Amino acid sequence: MLTKLRTAIERLEQGLEISDGDRDALMPCDDVPTHWRQVQDALTLCRAETEKVAEADDVKPLAELSVDACDMWVYLQLAKRIGALRDTHKGGGAPCVGICAPTGAGKSTLVQLLKALLERVLHVGHVVEVSLDDFLSSQQERRERGIRTRWDINSTNEEFAPLLGELKHAADASAMVELPMFNKARDERLVSTRKVAGPVAVVLFEGWRVGVEHPNFFGFNEHVDMLVSLTADLEAIFVQKSEAAARGVASSKVDMYAQYGGFGAVVDNYYRPIAQSLIAPVLEWSDVVLEMGGVPHHRVEGVTWRPGRWRAHQAATHLEELPAVVVGGGQAGLCCSYHLQARRHQPSRPRPARPQLARPVPAAHPLFPTQAPPFLVRVAA
Repeated sequence: MLTKLRTAIERLEQGLEISDGDRDALMPCDDVPTHWRQVQDALTLCRAETEKVAEADDVKPLAELSVDACDMWVYLQLAKRIGALRDTHKGGGAPCVGICAPTGAGKSTLVQLLKALLERVLHVGHVVEVSLDDFLSSQQERRERGIRTRWDINSTNEEFAPLLGELKHAADASAMVELPMFNKARDERLVSTRKVAGPVAVVLFEGWRVGVEHPNFFGFNEHVDMLVSLTADLEAIFVQKSEAAARGVASSKVDMYAQYGGFGAVVDNYYRPIAQSLIAPVLEWSDVVLEMGGVPHHRVEGVTWRPGRWRAHQAATHLEELPAVVVGGGQAGLCCSYHLQARRHQPSRPRPARPQLARPVPAAHPLFPTQAPPFLVRVAA
């Protein structure tokens, strides 16, 4: 809870002198007067933003968010940490910040807010927002690989992962990176693409799969330099998503969820188990965890700062190739064969000590209808 921080912010709003205890609550902050002035500038900026930038139904214009000075204090702290990565980023290029949360928890709106803070308050340069949804496989690719729906764990097309690296190294005005676009209402990748021109200062990469420990995402995760996770009231989110889905069906006259048993079945078979078994563990290796309240108004109820946690997690995880024989021609066998073939020409990494086989996932599990992963090894460093 941010009770002490809110008390300190109230004293700043009233123009009162702050105590040592207030200063402790306001940390991390290198200059309280400057940070407070920037918070006020950011609130003014948000009140003027009456048009939403993202196309998602549940993304609100910044002016509609019930964000107060305490919330903005935390958001600005996060933006400054992201901006500071540009000075410490190893390997050159723009840092990539991953943002993970369950569907509807506020990832897209947070990206919209951070982009405004970084570009228009901190003036770090061009910030590019990327959604992992745009890297989803097309319907044809899913049929070829035995993947039933876009919610299946293997539905992300990992062949797009190098595009993140290209964005990070788009260092001058001549650079141009072409990104795919996915339309979730049509459940299909668009023919048109999105062209991003350099120079790029920061990449904000959001999606529920970002940072998740699964081989389908390793190629994307290796480009992430800092990981942020959001927590929120899942049941409130599902109610909100159900209302949004109903609006979408009413406007388009097409119910894409009907073939899967309706939106309620999608929640029970995909959204809820995904949040519990795949997204929840990401909190353990996130650098920053924001506890959100008041969905969809994005009030911050708590924050945990743990710099370096993501890098340590990445350093402790290695992959190596193993000989494998695929038995069976069903969905699991087809999917396994595809991944084995895709990785066949990738260089093997040195064999570390104490290998531990990744725990097999039953093929009947609704999250993993097409996965057979025993050819991968998880290694504890």
